[in-house]
Amino acid sequence: MEIKFLGACGEVGRSAFLINDEILLDYGMTPSDPPRYPLDGIRPRCVLISHGHLDHTGVLPNLMDLEPDVFMTAITREIAYLLGKDTLRIEERNGNRPFEFEDLKKMYTRTSVVEYREEFELPGGYTATFFDAGHIP
Repeated sequence: MEIKFLGACGEVGRSAFLINDEILLDYGMTPSDPPRYPLDGIRPRCVLISHGHLDHTGVLPNLMDLEPDVFMTAITREIAYLLGKDTLRIEERNGNRPFEFEDLKKMYTRTSVVEYREEFELPGGYTATFFDAGHIP
C-alpha cells in the first residue's frame, strides 16, 4: 500500500491522503489569507471523508468534474455542504473563490451516505468502514 501525504503534514489543515493513487481520504483546506489547499493533479476513483470540518472537506467540490465516488456519513454531508456555502460567501468577497456553487451541489448529490460501522465497497475491490472517533461527525 502506498500513501501520499498531500497536506496536513506538520500543520493543522489541508488534510488529504492519497492511497494507491485511487482512494483519497479527505480533501480539505486551511482557511487563511489566502487559503491554502492540498496539492493538485490527482485523479482519485473515490473519496472518503472522515468528518465535516473544513480542513477535511473544504475543497472536495473541486474534484466533482472527475466524478469520483464519494462516501461520508449523513451528518458529515450536511456539515460539509453548509461549510461549503459559507466558504463561497466569504471567499467570494476576498476574490479567492475555491470552487463553484454547482460543484458544491454535485458533491452533495454524488455522495453515498454510509453509517458508522457499516462496511462498504470501494472501486478497485477495497472495503472501508467509518467509526465514530468522538470528534464531530
